[in-house]
Parts: sequence; C-alpha cells; structure tokens
Amino acid sequence: EAVADAMTTGQLDFIEQVSRLSGQPFSGSCPRIYENLIHLVRQPPPFADRLLALGLQTGPCGKAGPLSHRLLQAWGGPNSRPLMGTRHERALALLQRLWQADPIQRELPQSLLTEPINQHRPDLLTLTLSAQPTSQATLGQLARTALDARNPEALRVLRGHALELVHISAAGNHPVP
Repeated sequence: EAVADAMTTGQLDFIEQVSRLSGQPFSGSCPRIYENLIHLVRQPPPFADRLLALGLQTGPCGKAGPLSHRLLQAWGGPNSRPLMGTRHERALALLQRLWQADPIQRELPQSLLTEPINQHRPDLLTLTLSAQPTSQATLGQLARTALDARNPEALRVLRGHALELVHISAAGNHPVP
C-alpha cells in the first residue's frame, strides 16, 4: 500500500503527495506494521490528527482489526521499543480518541490483553487496560497469566488498575477472595 508505506517517512507532505499521485485515498490505506504506525506517536500530534482528518482508515481492514488493535499489535511487535514518556502520552491520547470515536475499538481481544504480560511490556499493558472498565474476574485471569509468565511488573500494573487483593488458587485459574 503506497500510503501506508509512505507513512514510514513521517513526512506529511510526502504522504499526501503519494496519495495524490497513486490515486489511493487515505480511506483505502490500512497500515498494519510497526514501521507504518510508529510515526503516529513518534511525530508531534498534528501528524496523527492530519492523517485522521484526511480519512486514514480507522475501522477494521480484513483480519487486521480496527486501527487501535493494529496499533497495539504493532507496538508489541518484535521491532518495537517500549512507549515511554511523551510517546506513551501520545499513544494513550490517540487510543482514547479512537475509542471515543468508535466504541468497537474498545473491545480488545483477549490476546491484546495477555500479550503485553507475556512479553513483559508494562507500557502496553497500561494502554490496553485503559480501553474499558475491566471486571475483577478479567483482572484475576490476567493476574493468573502474570503469575504464569513470572511477571511481577504486570501484577503491579494490575494492582494499580484496581485489582482487588485476591488469592489465585493453585488448582486453577479462578481468583478466590
């Protein structure tokens, strides 16, 4: 995809020119990989705002899911680095914008909740937990995943996200008060 590939430059004028010359509208672009998506948080906010205003596809495209899901998958990819500081703030602001505009984007598949735990990525776990209110049962299941992954940092994030103190039974995945 010409527009998605042009996004790797982070240069708005170039991206718009590629769209114009290729005849590919922004609504037909479905960026999926880290290199195409990282500039949405690497560049100052006017970059993402402008692309969204031009019609960058935010809904599902094929099996790739909506833009918020694609962003979380790309940011958790093998080439990605933790989103910290300004990038984390930009990522959260962009995700909040997408989640408010389209509630379906808030419905994260279980894999987007567990992958940050398995990958030891507290930055992404914090972002995913911001999507929607999470039940104590779901937080308990995520805590079990964190225990299985030997990830105490994920447990800290879960506690910070209102996980009630629970005892996870050794026999199963059920939180026991």
